[in-house]
Amino acid sequence: MCTGLLSLVRSRLAVSITTFLLTSAAASTAPAQWSVVNLQPAGSTNSFARAVRDGQQVGTTGTLMVQHAGVWSGTAASWVGLEPAGAVSSQAYGVSQGRQVGVVNIGGAGRPSLWGGTAASWIDLSPVGSTGGEAYAIDGAQQVGHATVNGQGRASLWSGTAASWVDLTPAASTQCQAFGIGGGQQVGTAYITTPTGLENHASLWSDSAASWVDLNPAGSTDSQALGVRGASRWEAR
Repeated sequence: MCTGLLSLVRSRLAVSITTFLLTSAAASTAPAQWSVVNLQPAGSTNSFARAVRDGQQVGTTGTLMVQHAGVWSGTAASWVGLEPAGAVSSQAYGVSQGRQVGVVNIGGAGRPSLWGGTAASWIDLSPVGSTGGEAYAIDGAQQVGHATVNGQGRASLWSGTAASWVDLTPAASTQCQAFGIGGGQQVGTAYITTPTGLENHASLWSDSAASWVDLNPAGSTDSQALGVRGASRWEAR
């Protein structure tokens, strides 16, 4: 379903999961040389890195069942927790220019979230009337994700505040999510009714619902666009 929250399938392993930062340096006459940095902070039994950009890495640490959002700057000791007071868990999914996006779970509901590098900087992006949501990606001053409004997932675009919310969901769809953003474009998926049934269609926007472009190729019954950089889009079918 298009409205389902992004989830991580976790098995109950009796081992810790550790996050690593991988870097490479290409030599002129040899293959690239890789180095590994263990990012797992002290006290955490497992951790996950979700995204990296502009010298920062974002993700979560905690236990196998409860994760807490945070940001690194290249070392385990640099870890800064982003979870605000009152939250029971949180996730950080994207980072750009020192700002991070994700979700904070408070009172049983996920709230699309934006940070500026600290827990105290947390901004709840939930638009008026929404009952849940997540922010998945960020590029400069813009963020994308979804918000649940009237029981429907709405592809969402923000510019740093809840009041800036733009509903990207096209008229042809009642359920939708935006997963990637870059260069003034957004990508995701829209749930579309077709003569053969309901289908997920990879989607492209340029800051408005009216700009929606259906990227689903002929013959495909299910597709998603997960990332965009300039004029290039990464599509998963």
